[in-house]
Amino acid sequence: MREQEPVMARLIQDGMRIVLNEIRDAVLPPTGPPNMAAWSGRSLTWQRLITGGAIADLIAAIIDYVLTLGMRRQQPPATPSVAPLLVPATGTEGRVSSLAYAQQHLRVVESRLREWPQEAWAEVRDELDAGIAAGLDARALRERVGDALNVTALTRVTEDEMDALYDRIEQGVPPAVEASLRARIRELADTADRSRRRWEWRADRIARTEVAGAVNAGVDAFARESTAATGREWYKRWWTSQDDRVRATHRAAHGQVVPPGGRFSVGGATLRYPGDPLGPPQEVINCRCSTLLITRDEAEETNG
Repeated sequence: MREQEPVMARLIQDGMRIVLNEIRDAVLPPTGPPNMAAWSGRSLTWQRLITGGAIADLIAAIIDYVLTLGMRRQQPPATPSVAPLLVPATGTEGRVSSLAYAQQHLRVVESRLREWPQEAWAEVRDELDAGIAAGLDARALRERVGDALNVTALTRVTEDEMDALYDRIEQGVPPAVEASLRARIRELADTADRSRRRWEWRADRIARTEVAGAVNAGVDAFARESTAATGREWYKRWWTSQDDRVRATHRAAHGQVVPPGGRFSVGGATLRYPGDPLGPPQEVINCRCSTLLITRDEAEETNG
C-alpha cells in the first residue's frame, strides 16, 4: 500500500498550496509590511478536503480495500510494503461494510489534520517575528513571509526581483557586476527551493502517517469482522521496518503480541495498532510499522 503515499502526498500538497495562497493573499497587502492579523485562521477549502473531500475519500478507500480483501480471502491482508495498488471492489463476495470503521477512524484523523492551517500560519508568523527582530524593512519582510508561504513556485516578490536582475544583465553590465547579480539570483532561487522542500517534506510526513494508519485500521477491522464471522481469533503482532530509522520506542515494541481487541504498549502509550490516531503524536506521526495477524497457536509459541 506504499503506492498510495505519493497519491496522498499530492492531494495534501494541493490542499497546502490553496491554504498557503489564502494566507499569502490575506497577510501580504499590495504595499507595506505584512499584516498577520488579516488572516481569519480558518480555511474552508482545507476543511472540505479532510471532511468528505479527496483526502478523506482516499483514507476511507484504503480501509475498505484492506478489510474487503481480507474477508474475501479469509486471510490476513498483506502488509503495507507488499499490498497491491487499490482497485475498485467488485461483486458481493466477502463484502463487509467498512463505513463504521472508516467513520470512526476519520473522526480522529480529521480532528488532527484540522489544525494544520494554524500550524502553517504559526510558522509564517515566526518568520515575520525573526525578520522584525533582524531589523528588516517592509520589502524584505514581505519577501521573507512570501518565501515562507511558497510551496511549489517562486513568490511574486522573488519573481519580480529575479526578473529585474535578469533585465540588468541583458542590458549589459561589467563582468564583476554581472557575477554579483547572478549570485543574487542563485540566492533567491535557493531560498525558494528550501521553502518548497519544507512544505513537500510536511506533506510527505502527513501522507506517510495517514496511509499507514489507514492500512493498519483496515487490518484491525478485518480481525474483528473475521472473528465475528468465523469464530477464528486473530492475535496482533507489532512489526517495525527493522531499519535505523525506527524510533526507539517502536524498536522496543517490535514483535509484541496482544490478544484480539488488545492494545499494544508502546512508549508508555496504549495503541490499537501502529498509526492509531488516538495515540500521542510522538508515537503516531511518521510511523511506518505494521500490524501482523497470527493465530492463537502462533501467539502462544511467541509468548512462550
